[in-house]
Amino acid sequence: MDNLTVFTCIVFMLKTGIGWRDLPTELGASEKTVRRRLKVWSEQELWSKIFHRLLTKLRKVGRLDLAEVLIDGGLLKAPCGGEKSAPTPPIAVVAAAN
Repeated sequence: MDNLTVFTCIVFMLKTGIGWRDLPTELGASEKTVRRRLKVWSEQELWSKIFHRLLTKLRKVGRLDLAEVLIDGGLLKAPCGGEKSAPTPPIAVVAAAN
């Protein structure tokens, strides 16, 4: 199986959000082949190499504007848990006439 076909399948899955078992056979690679190649490529750190090469090329042609970069850390765990805040005092209940 050629690398371009497997890469196309991975990009297709990322773009569409489909599950592994829903990968269309018309794309030319089986679920098992794509999974296996993804594992190998991840172990070889291929994705970070591609990312760095892309950033280098963008920087060379003046298309990398770090002012427009957004890093979403919403899913990252705070390693030290952050500062402990004071407990929120309960709101007093006021009886109102009905």
